[in-house]
Amino acid sequence: MFESFLVQELAKRVGSQIELTLDNGAVEGVLSSTSGNFITVIPVVAYGNPSSNPLFIPVTSVVGIEFPKGV
Repeated sequence: MFESFLVQELAKRVGSQIELTLDNGAVEGVLSSTSGNFITVIPVVAYGNPSSNPLFIPVTSVVGIEFPKGV
């Protein structure tokens, strides 16, 4: 139940910068979409440029979420 609520809330922030802490690391990027039990993030690589390869992250792997504020 928590997973579906989290996906619904994240759907409101599609297009936002996001930092996810996972059970096996961390991801920083742009929240691209949410569907089912997955979150899609386009990671940010060198010099803040987005990668062209999205990451599909299972909601069950998410340990923490932050929305960094712009400078």
